[in-house]
Amino acid sequence: MVVQRFLNGQKLVIPFNQEAKISSRNYSILLERVITDFGADTSFRQAAQKLKEHYGITISESAVQSITKKHAEGCYAMQEKDRAMSGTIKAQCVIGEMDGTMVPIVNFKDDGSLDKRKRRKVGWKEARLSVARKDKSLTKIFLATLGSAQRAGDLLNRCAKRLGYDEETKVHYLL
Repeated sequence: MVVQRFLNGQKLVIPFNQEAKISSRNYSILLERVITDFGADTSFRQAAQKLKEHYGITISESAVQSITKKHAEGCYAMQEKDRAMSGTIKAQCVIGEMDGTMVPIVNFKDDGSLDKRKRRKVGWKEARLSVARKDKSLTKIFLATLGSAQRAGDLLNRCAKRLGYDEETKVHYLL
């Protein structure tokens, strides 16, 4: 697609946009890779700061977040597609377990003060871990959530299905 603009009635073609295959207000795939790499390793704020420091590019935290999440969703969809195509071998017996622990969660109120100690609010959330493995196997599938117990149960079911669980599989669960 040729990017064309009109300036004083004359057609304006932007060669860089053509070559980089980008349009106005979009990011090249190479820049998205860098953003995703930084966004996956650190907080979105730190990723934006790293982009400014290393590449001289100013980008908002929300843009880093949306690009990183877009690529994460694409990776997850690709993994699920690969698992569906691989045709997991049926498991004779699946052993599953769930456990949880409380983790501290810190939220900040933006009141304009410089002292962060006075504007933070500390709370607790339960992190729930689901794990499943085949009998006599060391390979385990782990999934975790900060969501509800129902969500943790759904994740345990997903772990078992990845191992080949069906209606005829013997199941041992430790909750």
